[in-house]
Amino acid sequence: MDLQRLFSPESVAVVGASPHLGGGKMPYYQIFQMAGYKGRLYPVNPKYTEISGVKVYPTLDDIPEPVDLAIVGVPAGKALETVEAAARKGIKFIHFFTSGFSEIGNVELEKAMLKAAHKGGTRIIGPNCIGVHCTGSAVTCDVPKSPLTGIGKVAFLGQSGGMTHNFMRMANSRKLELNKVVSYGNQIDLKVEDYLEYLADDDTVRVIAAYIEDIKNGRRFIEALKKTTAKKPVVILKGGITEQGARAAASHTGAMAASHEIWTAVMRQNHGIEAVNFEQMVDLTMMSLRLHPGSREDTGRVQTRLPGCRRRDIRALHRYILSGRFIASGALRWSPKAYQRAHKQREHQHHEPRGSWVLRLRFHHHGPYHRGHGPR
Repeated sequence: MDLQRLFSPESVAVVGASPHLGGGKMPYYQIFQMAGYKGRLYPVNPKYTEISGVKVYPTLDDIPEPVDLAIVGVPAGKALETVEAAARKGIKFIHFFTSGFSEIGNVELEKAMLKAAHKGGTRIIGPNCIGVHCTGSAVTCDVPKSPLTGIGKVAFLGQSGGMTHNFMRMANSRKLELNKVVSYGNQIDLKVEDYLEYLADDDTVRVIAAYIEDIKNGRRFIEALKKTTAKKPVVILKGGITEQGARAAASHTGAMAASHEIWTAVMRQNHGIEAVNFEQMVDLTMMSLRLHPGSREDTGRVQTRLPGCRRRDIRALHRYILSGRFIASGALRWSPKAYQRAHKQREHQHHEPRGSWVLRLRFHHHGPYHRGHGPR
């Protein structure tokens, strides 16, 4: 599926835009302005005639030009009429920040929205999510400190808006530049598999991280995961594994959880990198980005230091490396001196002796993730 206009829309309508910040809403109109979005930006709200001197349109039907993406922050009771208006106008993508759908049992509303959207070829992101970020186009779902710069190589997919925000802010604190981010919520239309398949073919993305609460179509997800891991690392943290986590996921997005044993088997068989908690997901994402060998000669070697990483993180990544996706052999070595050179006197709270993992790889030039090399 082509998601180009989702990540790089030429025009965006913000339904529910307001001159007043707060009130539990994400101020997307102001956020896009702060991020330096260069496309056409249309505020939509029948309560106002202008915001900071810019004309506000009463409805989507009143916008005179085509719209690629609509971002909606109206109550769930007005969601269906908003989708119908988007379909009439031929809007390609509509993102619902609004909650109050299947996560509280309102399944029939989601079905009606999906039926109305498909009449006009409109695709739905969410509902119950914070939406999309693309550094290259200055589309974002987080409050930027300045206009977006520094296009990275990492993409993130998050079913939870809170987890997505946490990842984006953690990435910023670790100087990990992002490329694309999607918070996809209840995924009534576009699902995690659609985003995985698109990112698999996106040459600007080298590593994908994801937080997933439930899978709507297991067979299709496995196919998308297999396709993607053949090209680049995919690090996934699965929510709802424990009984407590399953209850939290169900209350958040209406998700149904699978057993931990089944999930782990799927990840190992399809060469995904399984994270056990949020911190490990971030660590593994950063390590995967450093280990990508890129284009080399017919054979080559690379040595990478991974200072301060926990042993469990290294083991998870090492399993992926030795699955034969891109290397012929690999060796790990624990080096206290390497740690001291990298960190000097800096304090770290790790439950291991201070040191640094040093990873030596030998790989073949058959594409960055060639199948068939290394032990299984």
